[in-house]
Amino acid sequence: MAVIRQAGREDEPFLVQALLSISSHVRKSVDDPYARALPTSANPGTIRFVREYLSGKPDLLALVRADSTGRARACLLGCVAACSQPNVEAVKAGRIEACFTDPAERQRGYARELVQAAETWFAEKGLKFIELSFVPGSQGTAEAWAALGYQPFRQFSYRALEVRQTPRSASDFIYRTDRTPEQ
Repeated sequence: MAVIRQAGREDEPFLVQALLSISSHVRKSVDDPYARALPTSANPGTIRFVREYLSGKPDLLALVRADSTGRARACLLGCVAACSQPNVEAVKAGRIEACFTDPAERQRGYARELVQAAETWFAEKGLKFIELSFVPGSQGTAEAWAALGYQPFRQFSYRALEVRQTPRSASDFIYRTDRTPEQ
């Protein structure tokens, strides 16, 4: 019998591979510095990220949709975090960090089951909103989230930083209050 369950240490390889698959999908969807910086193989940061979600901390959620043998076929990582919109009545929101289904298992409703389980978990924590992000232009992603009832609200933007100049000293960045505007 298939089941949605809390992920355990035995699911770590699947979760790491899921994050790498998501990264690969993003790199294929957009060609920019942010996408190129995503990991292409398991690295200490990716493993640390997964282990944090498997740690049992009360504000972190790691779910898997397992098949009848107990093997993970889909997963969702979520957390309780500060609302991204600071003037919202709710101070905290649920955040879906990653949701992945093994390509051979897609179109079977696994993501929907995982999202519904996560929504229940967030609601039991008293949260009123769930946030998530995805890469615009990522094939099918916007449609999949819309089909699950998630609507766009904000656009997340970024800028790749390049080192332009080495500071001469830390005082180059300190606002001096002992100077008048004319100085």
